[in-house]
Amino acid sequence: MYLSNHEAITKSYTIIQELPSGFLGPSVIVKHKASEEVRVCKICHKHFIGGPEQVESFKQHISRLNSLNLSFVVPYVDIIENESDLYIFRKYVEFGSLTDFVNFSSNMSNSDVKHIFGIVVKNFIQLHQNRIFPCSIKPSNIFIDSSESILITDLYVLTSDISWAMQTADPMQLAFLAPEFFDRSANPSSYSDIWSLGTLLFYLRSRTLPWPTKNVCMMIKNITMAHFTIPCFLEQSPEFDWIMNQCINRSAEARPIIEDLLNPKIIRKCKSRTGSVPLPYKLGQSAQMLIKPESRKASVFLHYGAMANSERRRKRQLSSGSISTSSYTIRCRFIRPDSDNND
Repeated sequence: MYLSNHEAITKSYTIIQELPSGFLGPSVIVKHKASEEVRVCKICHKHFIGGPEQVESFKQHISRLNSLNLSFVVPYVDIIENESDLYIFRKYVEFGSLTDFVNFSSNMSNSDVKHIFGIVVKNFIQLHQNRIFPCSIKPSNIFIDSSESILITDLYVLTSDISWAMQTADPMQLAFLAPEFFDRSANPSSYSDIWSLGTLLFYLRSRTLPWPTKNVCMMIKNITMAHFTIPCFLEQSPEFDWIMNQCINRSAEARPIIEDLLNPKIIRKCKSRTGSVPLPYKLGQSAQMLIKPESRKASVFLHYGAMANSERRRKRQLSSGSISTSSYTIRCRFIRPDSDNND
């Protein structure tokens, strides 16, 4: 997909691997020729962003986000522009995303879910306080750095023009977006992030989506109808049920503010036993296995026995050299087309 117009970046970068399309265009893994740093390049088609004013606002948003220097945000390190596209580059993230937690951790307790969700919400509270919203909130954009921290990627601006949405064959790209992105019932706002966080909590708890379909058009229809049922097999948690029911609400104005998601006095309305889990907190053994060891860089699956084929050192010969296998480990999940670095 990207091969027809890759000359804009090959002067400074070597293209390693194409990834599936994200919201605004294709993604590729590249190596910076000068520094030899592996990065992810997001190719954002300008016609998906909007007219010249929207494109300029898009670039200003990225610049402002970088200027905040938030420790949990993976910054963009380079931007290349041509007539039709913006090429934005960020560091390649080597460890596991929330998608990995959902797919590969076993028996995550409510306490683990509460802890992880609490960290995510606290970081998005900081973003909202700096007027960074609405965001692209989904598990593949949230990476587990340690038991006490996460990294968030690809916080660029989305538009309410759904033409880009119809280009994706993967409904997971759309599953966490609020109805107003599709039906224009309201302008996307901070309350759009509340919907996304409620959907994220549903996904963390149930390992499924509120709208079980693999068809993009049906996914959009289900989102705009906002009909969902909390699975009966889940461990009971009145506070989680309250958060999901309040957040996944078709009316943006009826959703809670983000601070309420961690406010025990608000959540106590549902007669829950406790409020949010205070830090520090130690994740359960199953979840702990999926976290990057704090003492060294390594694959998150290094000690996860069931994932014998999910990690191996790759030595990919390039036209201008090769990537050393001694400096880092790239897991197949992130180098193959189903990578979580593509969103």
